[in-house]
Amino acid sequence: MNAMEFNRDQRWTQEKIRCYLLSLEGADSILSWRHLERSRADGLIALGPVHYGPGIYGCGTDDEGPLTAKGRELLKEMERLGIILDVTHLCDESMRDSLDHFSGPVWASHHNCRALANWNRQLTDEQIMELVQRGAVIGMAFDAIMMVHGWHHKVSKPQEFGLRIEKSASTLTTSASSPATRATSASAPISTAATAPSRRLSISTASPTSRSSTISSRSAATAPPTSPGFPAGTSSASSART
Repeated sequence: MNAMEFNRDQRWTQEKIRCYLLSLEGADSILSWRHLERSRADGLIALGPVHYGPGIYGCGTDDEGPLTAKGRELLKEMERLGIILDVTHLCDESMRDSLDHFSGPVWASHHNCRALANWNRQLTDEQIMELVQRGAVIGMAFDAIMMVHGWHHKVSKPQEFGLRIEKSASTLTTSASSPATRATSASAPISTAATAPSRRLSISTASPTSRSSTISSRSAATAPPTSPGFPAGTSSASSART
């Protein structure tokens, strides 16, 4: 049974089956299209072209710029092999370039809204709406640096911001009544089921014990080129790079 058939099978909701999908974050290890073909044969189902900073295929978090010529070739090969494009970590220019040159299935595996944490690791309202229109899956992340404005790496503490997973999930769920969410619902029904490339949006939490929560974004200013709490040119992450 393939993914699409499994999605249509009623057992998906009746048995609440959990799945694991093999994904690659940052594609610099793909040195040739033969490597990509071998990876696909070994089970690779999703791929993010970049991670932090510049890479072989484009520009990632804390960087600026479009995909490289090789990055556009990568998208063609991914499309040919049926690999999902993970837009996570693509900077704004590289994300725009990717969405313009890739017509296959898309997801954003671990993101939050730029309205919550104003840096280019997060999604803008416009990016969220475009992903919705593409039938993408958007996965939420509960890393503290991705939940609030003004977080300083290795200095700030969750308690200083009143951050708790229960409170964060409640806040995000409550935001479903916002105009942005209502517009989202009008353009694509919210679904918490399949990751198959259907015209529905599935938004899931990073915690396996948490219920899927609706996430929306409020209007926010353009993100600065560097992450909160970091001098220009330094990397950004909390206790681990996400």
